[in-house]
Amino acid sequence: MEPITRLGKELDAEVSLHLYRKMVTIRQFDEVSGAAYRRGEFWGPTHSSAGEE
Repeated sequence: MEPITRLGKELDAEVSLHLYRKMVTIRQFDEVSGAAYRRGEFWGPTHSSAGEE
């Protein structure tokens, strides 16, 4: 079972990295034109960190 668990962790890390890169890309875009991002059009109203930083 351990190889499956290890594979799952690697997949989780890869998905997390992909989402992080996507978030960084959106954040860089936000610096150029952030109105849509702050309205929540990328993430929807559930994204709590919009506009906090």
